[in-house]
Amino acid sequence: MNKRWINGFRASVCVLLLLACQAQAQDDQPAKQDKKLKEFNVDFFIGWKDCYRPGEWTPMLVGLTYNPQKGDPKAPLSLTIRISAMQDGQNNLIIERPIVLLPGQRQDQHFTTRLAQRQEGISLELIGQDGREKWKNEPVQYSVNSQFATEIRESDILLAVSGCKSKDLPNLPRKKELFFGHDGRSSEIFIRQKEARLLPWDWPAYSSLDLLVLYDIDWSDMAILKPAQIEAICQWVRGGGTLLIVLGARKLPAEHPFARMLPFKKGEAAARRLSAQTLNALNFHEAASRVENLPPQMVWPLEGLLPPDWHEENFPSDAGAPRMFVYGPHGFGRVGALTFDPAGLEGPAGGGTEGFWAKMIKAMIFSKTGRPSWVPDEANKVIDLWNRTGNTSNAAVLNYLVDLPQMRPLSIWWVIGLLALLGLLLGPIDYFVLKKLKVQPLTWLTSAVIIVLFTVGAYYGVRYIRGNIMRIRAVSVVDAPAGQAEGWSSIYAGIFAPDTESYELTGPDGKALAQSADFKNSWWSGESSLQDGRGRMGTRNIYCRQNDGANIASAVPISIWTMQHLLCEARVAKMPFSAELDEYGNVTVVNHSGRPIKQSWLMRQKPDKTPGFENLGPVQAGGRKVFATKTAEYSGMRDLDIFNAPCVINRTRAMADQLLAGASVVIVEFEDSPLPFAVKGYSSEVSYVAYARQVVFPRSADRSGPDGRDEQGGAASAPAGD
Repeated sequence: MNKRWINGFRASVCVLLLLACQAQAQDDQPAKQDKKLKEFNVDFFIGWKDCYRPGEWTPMLVGLTYNPQKGDPKAPLSLTIRISAMQDGQNNLIIERPIVLLPGQRQDQHFTTRLAQRQEGISLELIGQDGREKWKNEPVQYSVNSQFATEIRESDILLAVSGCKSKDLPNLPRKKELFFGHDGRSSEIFIRQKEARLLPWDWPAYSSLDLLVLYDIDWSDMAILKPAQIEAICQWVRGGGTLLIVLGARKLPAEHPFARMLPFKKGEAAARRLSAQTLNALNFHEAASRVENLPPQMVWPLEGLLPPDWHEENFPSDAGAPRMFVYGPHGFGRVGALTFDPAGLEGPAGGGTEGFWAKMIKAMIFSKTGRPSWVPDEANKVIDLWNRTGNTSNAAVLNYLVDLPQMRPLSIWWVIGLLALLGLLLGPIDYFVLKKLKVQPLTWLTSAVIIVLFTVGAYYGVRYIRGNIMRIRAVSVVDAPAGQAEGWSSIYAGIFAPDTESYELTGPDGKALAQSADFKNSWWSGESSLQDGRGRMGTRNIYCRQNDGANIASAVPISIWTMQHLLCEARVAKMPFSAELDEYGNVTVVNHSGRPIKQSWLMRQKPDKTPGFENLGPVQAGGRKVFATKTAEYSGMRDLDIFNAPCVINRTRAMADQLLAGASVVIVEFEDSPLPFAVKGYSSEVSYVAYARQVVFPRSADRSGPDGRDEQGGAASAPAGD
C-alpha cells in the first residue's frame, strides 16, 4: 500500500513539474518576442505614399533603429534584410541586402520591389550573421483601395510631387474632368507628395509614375537630393519617364544634371508683371480679376533656339515675352520646365490655378501614344500597329518561351496504354506465369516487384521523353534613342530544369552575375501571365541581392521538368549596331557585334500616317552596309509581341511619338547571338532571338555614314536618278 502511494506521489510530482515547465516556456516566449521588439524599431512604407501599379516596380522605404538591450554589446550589428512579396500570381520575389546598424542611429534603406494584384502580404525579416531570425513582422495585408494601399489601374494617372508649394496641385483629383472630360468617369488621377530626400535611389522604382514633378526644391543641397537619386531620375527619364521641373525662388545651376536635360541657356530671374489679358489666356481667371493687387512674378528665362520636336508656351500678349513652359523628348522620355511658380497666382485660400495645371500636365503626358483614349486620332494610327495591350503581348512572349516539346503534355493514349500494361502485368500475366511455375503464393512478392520495376521504368521513360538536359529559350530587345550609343535592354528567358534544384546564374565570363560587368546594373525578377496574388498554387521563389543600383538573381529554385520564366532589365553602355538615314532614303547600318545581322528592317510612316516596314537585308559581323529603300513597298514583320511586352512598351510608345515627328526606326535581328547568361554547372541547349532597335532622323545629304565610308570603302551617295 505504501509502495503504491509512493509511486502515485512521484507521478503527480512529475506531472506538476511538466506543467510548470510548459507554463514557464509560454511565459518566456512573449518576453523574448518583447525583447526583439524593443531591440529593433522598424517601419516601412510601400509605393508612392499608398499607391502602386500591380506587376510594376515600386519603391519601398524601410527605416531601422538598433537599440541594444541590457547585456548586449554596443558594437555595430551586421544583419541581412529580407523582403518577401508576391510579384504576380506565381512568383514570390525575395530580396536580400546586407547592412550594418549603429546603436541608436536610424538608418533608411531604399528598396524596389514588384507587387501582385490583391497583394496578400509583405514579409520583412532581419537575419543575423548566424542565420537566425532577429526580427520579423506580421505580414501587412494589402488589398484594393484598402487602408494600406491603393492599386493604380492602367487607365489611371499617377503623379508624384516633391517640394510642392501649390495648394491647387494636390487638389487636382477633385477636378478629374479637366483631364478625362465627362466620358472618363471610370478613370482617376492620383497625386502623391513625397519629400525629396525620400525619393527612390533606383530608376526602376519610378516606372509606375506617369509624371514626376520637382517643385522648386533646393537643387544644390546634397542633403535634400543626393547624387544617386539625381542619377536614378535621369536614367528613368532617358528610359521613358516624364519629368516636370518647376523653377521658383531657387536657381537651377547650369551644371546640374537636370539643367543639362534642357537644351537652353539659363538666364537670371527677373520680376515680370502679368496683364489681365495674359492671365486669362493662361487660365488664371481668378488671378486676372485681382490683377491690380498681384505682385510681379519671378521668371527664369530659357534662351536659345527651340530644338526640333520641342514645344513651348510663351507669355501671350507681351512683346518679347520669355518662355513660360517648354517640354520635349529626352532619350525615350520627356522633360519639361515651368519658368515661374504658379503658386504666386493662387487665391488667398487657394484655387484659381487648376485649369492651368491641367493644361500643363496634359501637354506632358497626353501627347504620348500609349493610351488610345487619351491621344489624337493621328497618333492612334501609329499605336494601332501593335494592336495589343502589354499584358496580352506578355502572355504571347511567355507562350513562345514555353513552346518546347518537353513542356507539352503527354498524349492520353500513352497514359491509357501504360495503365493497361500495368493491369496486364499484375493480372493475367502474373497469374498464368506463377500458375505454370506452381508458385502462386508468391504473388504478393511478384506484384511488389512488378510495381517497383514499372515505376522505375516509367520514371526513366518520362525522363527520356522530357529530356535530361537543361534547355533555355530567350528573346531580347535593346533600344537606343536617336544619336545615343546607350541602350536599354529587356531579356525574357525561360529555363527548363532537368532536376529539382536551386540554380545559380552566371555571366558569359562564368563569373557570378553580381561580379559580371554585363549585369552590374541589371534588374532581375520572375515573370508570369498571372497577375492576381490570391489563391495561388505552386508558388515559385526568386532570390535576389539588391544593392548598388541592381537587383541580381542569386538563386532560382526550379522543380523538375518545369520552366521558370525570368525577366532582366538593364542599361547597355553601347549598342550592338548603329544606323543613319540620309535625305535620299539611304540607310547605313553598321554592325558593331561579333555576330552577323540576320535581317534588318526600316520602320517609318506611310503617306496615310500609318507605319510600315521595309525589308533592308543582312549585314555581316563587324561590317557596314548601305541600303537604298523604296518607300512605296512595305512588308510585314513577325514577333511584334516582344515590342509590346510590359517592360518594352513605353519605349515602343516613345518611338511611335517620334515617328509622328518624322523619325524612322531601324530594327535588326542577330543570327546565332550568344545567350548573355548561363546556369552554373550545366551545359544548356539554347534558343535565343535577339533584336535591337534604333531611332534615326534624316541627316543632311553632305554628311557621310557613321564612319564616312560605305561597306566597300566608297562614299555614301544618293540613288541613281535622284
